[in-house]
Amino acid sequence: MCYLDDDNEYYPDKVSAQYALAQQTGSPVVLCGLEIRVKSRRRLRQVDARAFSGDALLLEAVADTNVLFHRREAAPLGMRRSARWMTRVFFQALIACHALASVPNVPRPLAVYHAHSGERANRVWQRVYRGHRRLLVRWSRRYDGPARRILLLRMLVAFGKFRPGGWCRLLRLGRS
Repeated sequence: MCYLDDDNEYYPDKVSAQYALAQQTGSPVVLCGLEIRVKSRRRLRQVDARAFSGDALLLEAVADTNVLFHRREAAPLGMRRSARWMTRVFFQALIACHALASVPNVPRPLAVYHAHSGERANRVWQRVYRGHRRLLVRWSRRYDGPARRILLLRMLVAFGKFRPGGWCRLLRLGRS
């Protein structure tokens, strides 16, 4: 299964490249590189790693739906893609469901994320905070202490950033 958001696109060989890697490795979950386009700028993510393992599964793997590829039967029971689930939570559920120690990655961009200023689910601070909290509470025990602390800091930054008055409040806290 693959997921494509309405404002993003796939390279023509995305599905076949990820399918080939899934067949080669036997993994029920495969990631790929991502190209992020913001106006005329272009940024590549996840193009240096052939696989993610250990704390990198929590901190470094871009678990955006556009780069995720998994077998249909690999979806954890009761977990369906919906606006209330943060993508990283779904990714961690897939890892936990199959007790994966490593997730293979096609190390080149196969999906394009077009950044825009319109409405996005990850702009609602309550959802972002709840998603990070779910990651921390439910799946972070699989990872080392420093990785859990980084996740906690990310959660607090998201809480401060997206809340009304966000960055101003966060900057004041940083100065005190």
